[in-house]
Amino acid sequence: MRAYEVNCVTLSAPPPSHELITHIGDSERKWRFDIAQAVRCIERGIERYYVADAWGQPGLYLDVVREPGQPPHLRARTAHGAWGNQLLALPRCGLDCGAPPGRSRRDEPVRPPCRCRLGR
Repeated sequence: MRAYEVNCVTLSAPPPSHELITHIGDSERKWRFDIAQAVRCIERGIERYYVADAWGQPGLYLDVVREPGQPPHLRARTAHGAWGNQLLALPRCGLDCGAPPGRSRRDEPVRPPCRCRLGR
């Protein structure tokens, strides 16, 4: 299973909460994709996503949270099973994060690393 670092997020509105994260991404490698696709990749066991620690090593992996009446969302979980807020502490993804060359709008499609697709 491949693992990818997440170092930025996109929120639908303030104030920050895990339920309002719409996209995760990596501002250095220029990818960003929506939470629904990340949830599908995690649940199918295709890929894992993590927030790095201070030394750049996988610190906390992201897990899917399902609550009644809410869409699934992602949250960092410690090795001991405790939920963390590290995902919310990440900076916001820039306009160019994941945008195809020559485009810079957040609503443009992006090419994610995940091989699973929403329709399958």
